[in-house]
Amino acid sequence: SDTEKGFQTQKRLNNPSLVGAPKCRDGTGIGEIMYINLSGEWTISLEADDGKQTGAIRLPGILQAAGFGNPITRKTPWVSALHDAFWYEQEEYKFAQEDGVNVPFLSQPPRHFLGQAVYERTFVVPYTEGNQNNKENHLQEEWHFYVEAARWKSQVWVDGEQRGEDCSLCGPHDIKIGNLEPGEHTLRVVMDNSMIYPYRPDAHGVSDALGATWNGMVGEIALYTEEEAQRRREERREYAKSHPRRVAAQEGRFLIDGEPFYFRATHFGLSPYRMPCHGQRMVEKNDGDHPGMGTQWNSFSFLLSSGGGICGG
Repeated sequence: SDTEKGFQTQKRLNNPSLVGAPKCRDGTGIGEIMYINLSGEWTISLEADDGKQTGAIRLPGILQAAGFGNPITRKTPWVSALHDAFWYEQEEYKFAQEDGVNVPFLSQPPRHFLGQAVYERTFVVPYTEGNQNNKENHLQEEWHFYVEAARWKSQVWVDGEQRGEDCSLCGPHDIKIGNLEPGEHTLRVVMDNSMIYPYRPDAHGVSDALGATWNGMVGEIALYTEEEAQRRREERREYAKSHPRRVAAQEGRFLIDGEPFYFRATHFGLSPYRMPCHGQRMVEKNDGDHPGMGTQWNSFSFLLSSGGGICGG
C-alpha cells in the first residue's frame, strides 16, 4: 500500500522496527510507539492564475515538478531583485524564445507558484493488539504530524478540525495534533510558500535564484505518537553525549577541539575549490571533478573542512 512505500531517511532505514505503517512497539495500548508513513498519493488543490487546479500528487515531492502552478511567462513574479525585469528587451536575450520563455538569469522551474496549496489524504489509526475494544487508552496518545522539509507555513486539519501549525524554512515541521481515535481519518495539510516575512528577495532561503520557492513536502512525512518523539529526542541527546565537540573563537579563528577549522556550507551542494586562508595552509575543497577531496553537502551534514580559516575579512 502507499503507506508502506515512499521515502525513508537513512536513520529510519537503519531502524526496521519503525519502517512502514502503522507500527506498534508493544501491545499494552498505552505508551506505545506508533508510526504511520504518509508517503504516497495525496490529492492537491490550489488557486492558480487561470483558476482552480486539482489532481493527484505523489509525496514526497513538490507541486511545480508535478505540473501544477502557473506557466513561466515574461511576467512571472520571481522572488528576486538582482535581475533586470525587462531582460527580454535586451538584444542578447531576444533569441531562443520561439518555444516559450527561456529565462537567462536563474535555473528556470517547470512552473511557478506562490501561495497556499491544500494536500489531502486518508489514514488509519489501528487498534493495538490486546486492546481491540478500548478507545479510551488510544485517546491518551498524543500524536505528531512531521514533515522533514517544507516552505514556509504549514497548517494541519484532521477530520475538518484544525489541529496546529508550524512555520520554518530551515527545519522540520513538527506539529502536535492531539489525540486520535482508532479508525480512518482525513488529513488536510495547507502549505503556504508565499513571502510570510519581509526577507530580502535574494536571500538564499527564499529566492527563485536558488530554487527556493517550491511548495510541497519533502523527505520524511509521518504521523507518530509522543513516545516516538521522545525516542528521537533521547537519540539526539545520546549522540551528543557520545560525540562531544568543543568550539571556540580565538585570535580571529574558529577552533574545533583545539584545531583551526574553516566552515563552508554552500547552496550548490559542494564546496568550491582550494581556498587560501590569509597566509594559513590551503584548504582542500571539492570541485565536483575530484570526489575524493570533499564531502557531499546535505541539510544535516554541513561541510567541515580542516584549515586555517580566519574569522571575518
